[in-house]
Amino acid sequence: MQSQDLLEQVRSVFVRMTRYPDEVVVAEADLEQDLGIDSVKRGEILAALRSELGLSEALKASPDELRTVSRIADVLGRTLSSADGPAPRNGSTRPGGPSDTPPASPIPAPAVASRPSAAPAVASRPSAAPAASSLVADVLAEATRHPVDLLVPHARLEEDLGIDHRRRDKIRDLLCQRGALPEALAASLDEARTVGDLARLLAAPTHPASPAQHASGATRAPDATRAPHASPEPGSALAGKTVLVTGSSRGLGRAIATALGRAGARVVINSFHSRDDGEAVADAIRSAGGDAVHVWGSVANPIHVEAMFDAIARDVGELHHFVSNASNGRFAPLDQTTPEHWELAFRTNVVGYHQCAVRAARLMERQGGGRIVALSSNGSTRYLEHFGAMGAVKAAVEALTRALAIELAPRNVQVNTVSAGPIYGHVTSHYPDHERLLPYWESRTPGGRLCTEDDVAAAVLLLLSDGARMINGATLTVDGGGSLSI
Repeated sequence: MQSQDLLEQVRSVFVRMTRYPDEVVVAEADLEQDLGIDSVKRGEILAALRSELGLSEALKASPDELRTVSRIADVLGRTLSSADGPAPRNGSTRPGGPSDTPPASPIPAPAVASRPSAAPAVASRPSAAPAASSLVADVLAEATRHPVDLLVPHARLEEDLGIDHRRRDKIRDLLCQRGALPEALAASLDEARTVGDLARLLAAPTHPASPAQHASGATRAPDATRAPHASPEPGSALAGKTVLVTGSSRGLGRAIATALGRAGARVVINSFHSRDDGEAVADAIRSAGGDAVHVWGSVANPIHVEAMFDAIARDVGELHHFVSNASNGRFAPLDQTTPEHWELAFRTNVVGYHQCAVRAARLMERQGGGRIVALSSNGSTRYLEHFGAMGAVKAAVEALTRALAIELAPRNVQVNTVSAGPIYGHVTSHYPDHERLLPYWESRTPGGRLCTEDDVAAAVLLLLSDGARMINGATLTVDGGGSLSI
């Protein structure tokens, strides 16, 4: 098998695992920046490649060596050559060198997806429990879509199989559905590091115990996956309006999109790092009786931005409002912040916001005008630990909002910002040192509780409502009064 053949095989696995169009997965596509593939998804893809090529061990390569599709093909070629040529499972021969790698091609317009909702089958509780190892392999295969023969006892859950905390939650749910995971052991699942650890956990005798409570803000906040409460009052005028929410596959973006769906809006869900998560949000909104479609793309990539809005204009046909929620950046002390961190944060939060706002305004003008709301943080005006760089970036977001408000006013487009303090939910639970900082933030907030994602979503809907038609260029602070005390 020549290097070109191996590259095509690698590309086919990427296409199958991501469900991206074949023409998007070009040889020099950067996994993170061009394809939105994080380390967890990369682990899943590498696991599938190892299985398809008959490799028994994880690839020995640095993250930089695995940065693009063609580099992964090169590493696989070297690995196959040094391993005495194990035969790939499709019967191909050993690959050659990297000289046949084709040049990259432009990334085309992503199609707006509206995948039909399909509820996962729930297995009934077996009358006789199978062996723990077989059950674990079965559940992992269902949760990850990896081949069963890849799920060997020594396989590491995160490093080899790409299983992160969200996949662990899915595995926990499947095991509970099958009656194989007693409540007393549910919390212990997080301690498992390998497939064998999971099997030993299930095979061990159970002892009455209270499940360990998670020490994170997520435990104190309402679960974002639960059935939503009644729609906010200001959202009633949004019925029939089409609203794009960038970065809406999880966390605050998902809460905003869900609230818009309850208010009767047609929601355009956008995701980049997980197409599956974005489509799941659209499915959930439709299942609840709302209207939603999904469009994939990165706001930090100008080619993606053009393609996203071309797809909305072509497949959706209109746009009334735009919520700029997509964000990327490093939470860290400034002495650990590199120029690359700054570039990515500005490209996503500021440049991406600007490019999307300009394109959105063109579509809104056809409908007689519209509203734009950007998301910021009170770290833009005061010091927030680990938020030094992001605070500067969010300050730029607020300055850009004021400029856009003036320049887009002739098109009857109002532009505002919602500035949130620390909130319970997805971001807070992954914030550095959140176990120490969460009680401190609560102590500085009148009433002792932070806002939830739904609280911030309600403020966004307020600025999209008819009652906010004369609010323009403003920054609305939503932090429960936490920024009032010095």
